[in-house]
This record gives sequence, C-alpha cells and structure tokens, in this order.
Amino acid sequence: MLKFSDQVQAQEQLEKENAQLKARVQELEPMVHGAAEAALPKTVWRFFGKKQA
Repeated sequence: MLKFSDQVQAQEQLEKENAQLKARVQELEPMVHGAAEAALPKTVWRFFGKKQA
C-alpha cells in the first residue's frame, strides 16, 4: 500500500499532467477544426455533387 503522502503526491502529479494535456488540446483544437472545415466542403461536394449532376 502507498502511504497517504505518496498518494497525495501522485494525485498532484496527475492533476498537473492533466492540466498540461488540457492546455495542449486547447492549442490544437482550432487547427483540427480548421483542417476539418477546409476538408469538409470538398468531401461533401464530392459526395453530393455527383448525385445532383
């Protein structure tokens, strides 16, 4: 069993890593959305364009 102080230390480390990951996700999110929006019209046009033509 871990001592309580070790558990607290491990919990604090996890929370710190979690905060870093969340910050990274917030940095990447606009790029992902931008890429998706840039790709979507082409894909949608390819998909629906043939049916309308």
